[in-house]
Amino acid sequence: MISILQFILAVAVGFALLCWSANRLVEVASTLAFRLGMPLLTIGVTVVAFGTSAPELMVSSVAAFNGSGGIAIGNVVGSNIVNIGLILAIGGLIAPLVVKARIVYRELSILLITTVAAAVMLMDGRLSLLDGIIFSAAFFTYSCYLLKSSTGQEAEQDIPVLPISTPRAFAESLIMLLLLVLGSQLLVWGAKGIALAMGVNELIIGLTLVAFGTSLPELAAVVVSARKGLHDMTVATVIGSNIFSNCSAPPHKSGIF
Repeated sequence: MISILQFILAVAVGFALLCWSANRLVEVASTLAFRLGMPLLTIGVTVVAFGTSAPELMVSSVAAFNGSGGIAIGNVVGSNIVNIGLILAIGGLIAPLVVKARIVYRELSILLITTVAAAVMLMDGRLSLLDGIIFSAAFFTYSCYLLKSSTGQEAEQDIPVLPISTPRAFAESLIMLLLLVLGSQLLVWGAKGIALAMGVNELIIGLTLVAFGTSLPELAAVVVSARKGLHDMTVATVIGSNIFSNCSAPPHKSGIF
């Protein structure tokens, strides 16, 4: 019989694999994007935010596929709370954050809209396939507009570029995504086992343990960018990550609450 210690070990290994692969994914994806001519702000809102949000996406998708709707939704909501209430605050403590007005008036507005929309869609305790399609279409539209509006802008701050070729960066990105899936499987299996063993609702596990764990890549990215004075990168990572999380919550037919 599987003991709770084995579930805890699975969660620990899953977290470690998620953090390492997500961190490497950010590095190689940022290098690839930089060489393709993307400006810093766009890299922060898209590539870095997507990479640091990959654990949330993978964990929530795997959880939904395995019938753990509480973990899936709790992970998304809890991660957004951790990103703003803890991670962005830590970035501000490291260095004062001065950001472009564009982030305040556009990205924050979009984040507010997606958050309210997610709350409305979840009022019935479930996220339908139609809800998922609506969010996916909205996010695709936003991404296209973001990339188009950022074309031709100058990057005001430098970002680290790995000394690897473009094909290798692309290949490593795919490998890191596969490792993210594996880490997500371990994490969801362990978290679900802990919830069952302790008699705790899956939603609570998703809002706390899983949410904090999947937000660790954002924490690492924000700390590094804040220490280097990359103010746009710091704030854009958090906002872009939350927008990505809101729009990528997987549909789940069974009750969540």
